[in-house]
Amino acid sequence: MAKTNLVTAAVLVLVSLSITFGALELITRVVVGAPWPEKMPLLRVQPDQNLGWRMLPSDVHYTYLHRVELNSLGFRGSEVTQKVAGEYRILAIGDSHIYGQGILDDELITRRIEQILNTENSNCTFRVINLGVRAYNLNQEVALFEEIGLSLQPDHVVLFPYINDFQDVNIKDRYERFKHMDWYMFDISAKPGGEALHKWNRRQLFRKSAFLGWVYDRFNAWKSRGNFEELILLGRLDNADHHQLSVAVNHLEKFHVLSKNHNLTFELAAIPVANQLIDSYPNNQFQTILRRFAENRGIAYIDLLNPLRDYYQTHDRLPIIPFDGHYDSQAHRVMGQVVARHLRKSISGCGAKASAASVAHADIV
Repeated sequence: MAKTNLVTAAVLVLVSLSITFGALELITRVVVGAPWPEKMPLLRVQPDQNLGWRMLPSDVHYTYLHRVELNSLGFRGSEVTQKVAGEYRILAIGDSHIYGQGILDDELITRRIEQILNTENSNCTFRVINLGVRAYNLNQEVALFEEIGLSLQPDHVVLFPYINDFQDVNIKDRYERFKHMDWYMFDISAKPGGEALHKWNRRQLFRKSAFLGWVYDRFNAWKSRGNFEELILLGRLDNADHHQLSVAVNHLEKFHVLSKNHNLTFELAAIPVANQLIDSYPNNQFQTILRRFAENRGIAYIDLLNPLRDYYQTHDRLPIIPFDGHYDSQAHRVMGQVVARHLRKSISGCGAKASAASVAHADIV
């Protein structure tokens, strides 16, 4: 009898826990959303001595369930062909927010900017070239601009910094770690096989639960309290943080100088942190740093925070991918509209640099 009662009690406990977990799972999915499934192959990169890593040229991979086909330069978007007369080229440089984690090609901020600009009656044909690479920071982005971006003969450069771009990636260490490999999958830091693949498959089982994902995110948020990004938002930087910030400003200065030396228009458009759409941080310190840099050098600063905050207040939902933190297609639409509206006013002439410069570019395409 005692054994029967013990079994019955255990069953009741398991049933209660299952019901509780099911309820928590349902509530989390309603409030936060359901985790997006991932699909192989994931993003593949190759070691690069100057950049740390680069995406594989003409590679096909998936961002969640969305198929991505890179061009021959190894970036999202159509092929970058020889520049023609009347073409105005705009480079968009940034990290995974510009690459478009979880975003279809036609929904990318760069694609939306290009479509909007080309709907107007104009003597120009606008081409927006996406140079977004996942996890790139400012030191990599300026190196990318110098090594590849300038060779594409742009007329205009828009840098889209995100708050974690302010901390340098150790390019040398990253290259040394993977230089023995011809390529590897970025998300698993290996080729898809053996323990690395088993670990990824186990993670997919865990990711099926919205509630467990929410708990994991809360734990990570607690563990990362007081990190560099949070201190910037709160305006509580110490001497070491200020040094790192000064290094980041030097990268921005190099962007400015390179653009000026090549007669390019250089502008900044900070990608806001999602929490900034909800909470008010002191003086929006992240944006203030970039805005002051731009104002002191006569560079335009494009505000994306307030338009995204307006979207959140109007729709009562954060336009982000659940359990990811990257902005969704609606946010890309809003940001694309804002940037395109700004560019309409700031662009006064068409690209006339197509001649000899485009011949030099033809060799690398």
